Amino acid sequence: MVMSKRATSNGKVPQPGVMLIDTQMPEWEQRLTRAEPVDAGVERTYRAIREVDLRTSALLSGSNGHNGLPDEFVRWSQGAAYRPRYETFGFERLPAKGFKVVADNGSNELVLGFIGRWWQADNNHVHWRPGDLRTFDLPGYAVGAWSLAVLGYGDLGSVLVADVRLRCTDAAARHALGAFFALTSPFITAMGHPMLRLIRRRAEQPDAAPRDVPRQVDGRAATLRE
Repeated sequence: MVMSKRATSNGKVPQPGVMLIDTQMPEWEQRLTRAEPVDAGVERTYRAIREVDLRTSALLSGSNGHNGLPDEFVRWSQGAAYRPRYETFGFERLPAKGFKVVADNGSNELVLGFIGRWWQADNNHVHWRPGDLRTFDLPGYAVGAWSLAVLGYGDLGSVLVADVRLRCTDAAARHALGAFFALTSPFITAMGHPMLRLIRRRAEQPDAAPRDVPRQVDGRAATLRE
C-alpha cells in the first residue's frame, strides 16, 4: 500500500502522459497499484477486461448489493473460507455491486468509481451519477476510483495496470476509513494479483473468440460486439 496525496490537472483536457484516472481523482489519500505483464497486444488485453470471468476473485464477486467494497472482507478477517457466489461473474455485474463506469476511452483504459461508508454494515447507500465522482463532497463518505489500464510494451506485449485511489470528504470519514483500511488492505493486496492474472490468461488465449460485452459510460448502457 502506498499512502500519498497529489494534485494534477483539475479536470482540464488530459495532457500527454495523464491517465483517465488522473482526471477523475487528481488528489487522493490512499492508493494501491498493481501491474501484470501480458503476452498479448494492447487491444486484445483491453478487450479481455470485459470478457474475463472474475468469479474466483473475492475482491469482486464477494461484494453485496449495497457495498462498493465486498462483505467478503469481514469473512476473510474472521478466517472463513472464500466461496464464490455466482457461477460466473463478469464485468457486467459490477454496476449492480456499487461500481459505476466513470470514464472509458474505448482503447486502453477504463475507470470505475465507488462511493460509500464501507466501515458501516449497511454502507449508508447514497445516490450518485458518474459525473459526480470528482466533485462529490457529501460529509462522512469515502470516494474511490479504480482504473484498469493497458500500456504497450515492446512490439507484441503489454502491461496491465490496476490503480485504486481513495479520498474522504471530511475528517470523520478519514478516521473511520483509516481503521477500516488497516483491516482490509491486506485482503485487497492479496486478491489484486489473482484478478490481473485472470485477465492476462484471457488475453493470452490464442483462440479466444470475441463475444458481446456490455459497456456503460455516464449511466448509459449498451452492448457492443468486440
